[in-house]
Amino acid sequence: MSAMAVESELMDQEFLDRQQERLWELREARAQVVHGLSAEVGNHMRRQEAGAVPAEGFGTGETASAQLEQAREQLSQAQTRLDQVDSALRRLNAGTYGVCDVCGHFIGRDRLEAIPTATRCINCQSRHGRY
Repeated sequence: MSAMAVESELMDQEFLDRQQERLWELREARAQVVHGLSAEVGNHMRRQEAGAVPAEGFGTGETASAQLEQAREQLSQAQTRLDQVDSALRRLNAGTYGVCDVCGHFIGRDRLEAIPTATRCINCQSRHGRY
């Protein structure tokens, strides 16, 4: 059996449909996190701009600035994770889901089940780092 036949067998429509469903669920969860963190950043900024007396859980001065920066960093990371899901959904729609961005080989079903947003096969991932 050729490598392409093995790959197409591993990437059957049932698997792709299941991955798409998982990705949409993951997207919804990550979008909620982004929304919540956006609101938190907005609250921090409004409090700083208004010079308001901090509500419980909000600091003043340097503490407030550190809390704002931490919230912004968390928001940035959450947005990146959401973007990864959106990218995986685009690859699914384009028919390129499961193809390594580096070498062009199949990523592997087990890896995609574990990390549905993976863009690299395990070999390239180990050589190049981050997803």
